[in-house]
Amino acid sequence: MAGGVGLSLALTLGLGISRGISAALKVAINNLDGFVAGWDEKAQIATAISKGDLDRDVTRSAALEIDASALSRDETGQLLTIVRTLSQGQLSFEGAITNMTQSLRQKRREEAASDPQQIAQLLQEQVGEAVKFQGLEHA
Repeated sequence: MAGGVGLSLALTLGLGISRGISAALKVAINNLDGFVAGWDEKAQIATAISKGDLDRDVTRSAALEIDASALSRDETGQLLTIVRTLSQGQLSFEGAITNMTQSLRQKRREEAASDPQQIAQLLQEQVGEAVKFQGLEHA
């Protein structure tokens, strides 16, 4: 009978540990899926910016909701800490790209203000954007 109680206790303990690990890994996988999904778009935007195309905006990621104080100190807790750090780095990268693009757009507008041909081109672009926004553009 003592062997049955020990076996039952071992199974219960094993199941609890397994569930804890599975839950932490599920959080990590779900968050990493969202983290990786946006990188193709961000690489395309960075390439476009490097070629002078400032018309595209970076889609900002949502911050991960992982409470650092609730993380365990074992391997799964370390994994979630790394995922959280990667997410914070991604948010910083997105902010830097957004700020850089806005600064470059502003500089382009300032430069255009000193050249009549560029002023005309800028006005034409702005009118085109307004037409697209209003839905007045012809198909």
